[in-house]
Amino acid sequence: MLFLSAVSIQSPVSMSFTFWQLLGFVNASNALDIAMQAGTGTSSAGIYGFLAFLCLLGPFVRYVWKDKRAVLGGMLPLLFMLIVGMIAHSKLNSAMGMGGAVDPNDPMVKEMTQQVSQAISIGIGVYLSLLACLYFAAMGVKDFLGSKAGASAPKAFGAAS
Repeated sequence: MLFLSAVSIQSPVSMSFTFWQLLGFVNASNALDIAMQAGTGTSSAGIYGFLAFLCLLGPFVRYVWKDKRAVLGGMLPLLFMLIVGMIAHSKLNSAMGMGGAVDPNDPMVKEMTQQVSQAISIGIGVYLSLLACLYFAAMGVKDFLGSKAGASAPKAFGAAS
């Protein structure tokens, strides 16, 4: 789902970013240049790409690590998506001058921020990824809570050990 459109920006020139390109935006030192290149530049996902790969392996940890907490690895993709979303939002605000160089109460800055917010739309890739992440997280939490309930349940009288 890394190849589906995650974020689209509707302006005179329509731009669409995949989640992997969004990781490059988050990793870039100058996020505004990456945004203006519409994802066609040579931005590297860097450490965020490596963390994305590790988080994608999270739901499968239970098959190699027999600890009862290993099922919680299913929550890693969801947590990663949420953290990347917050970082991308922060970087976008910083790229628009909201990082402290401009007064955020200035009417012109407020208007620009509103225009940019209206131009950005979430793509189908985010929704599909979010559904998959919610499934893995729910299954992980369900299995974790089920293993705790099974471990603390009293054994029936005369039950074989």
